[in-house]
Amino acid sequence: MNNIFKDDLKLLDLFGFTGAMLFSLSGNMPIASSLIWLYNNRDRNLDKFSLSRNSKESQIKIIYGQIIREYVNLQSKLGVKSPAQIFAMFEYALKNGYLSFDKYFGYSVSPLYDKKDLLGVDVICGYGCCRNIASMLYDIFCLSGYENYCIDVKSSKQGTKFHGLYKVFSNHAMNMVIDGDKAHYFDPTLNLIYSYNGRKLINGEYEADRLCINRYVPFVKLFPSFDIDEDYKLYQDTSEMIVANVDSLEKFYCENMLDYMRVKNKCIDLSYGKSYM
Repeated sequence: MNNIFKDDLKLLDLFGFTGAMLFSLSGNMPIASSLIWLYNNRDRNLDKFSLSRNSKESQIKIIYGQIIREYVNLQSKLGVKSPAQIFAMFEYALKNGYLSFDKYFGYSVSPLYDKKDLLGVDVICGYGCCRNIASMLYDIFCLSGYENYCIDVKSSKQGTKFHGLYKVFSNHAMNMVIDGDKAHYFDPTLNLIYSYNGRKLINGEYEADRLCINRYVPFVKLFPSFDIDEDYKLYQDTSEMIVANVDSLEKFYCENMLDYMRVKNKCIDLSYGKSYM
């Protein structure tokens, strides 16, 4: 399906048969004729369009899954196993572009693809916000064998650190990783580790209310937190180890570079039909 045909479908959705007549009266006969033909064959064409879209989305899901599996395999090779280690490696890989097309990732509240069940894909595309970043980390923890949740929280302090994104219930997304009868609380967007005091998630001057709305299940129980000083020590040690082994990340990026390009191109094809809710 070429771009002209897709544009015609969008025009048909916007203007319908009456709109086609208006184009005709305005002297734009090619568009009017195209819209009339599409209107008369609407069901058949939309079925084909839907199949094409579903096929591309399935391909994106498969390629994205392969990239995440390869990344988790690299973790294992580097001896990165604990939640704090996984968080540290992810932060380094994310901020230095090893998980994104063209080796660049920038914060954006208007991601390219942003599909509800594949939010992490936008990290591959090079732009995303907290929900996209936390979702990719969620996928990585899942494949690493950890029960974890991408949780939505409301910041108690509406500072620039939270980009002023205010919602009634939440304005930020982060990760909770269950490890035994305790949990680690990671904020991959701001690169912070939180402790839970039974009422709020706290890291220095930054606080997040207890209210958490999970993307995957209706309710999330907050577990007691691990000692964040221990987590930060492990985080720092792992970060230094990753820097010393950066060639492994360079090789990973080169081996997956074409898949990054495929994912982004397919997302561009589908981006006008965003389905995030």
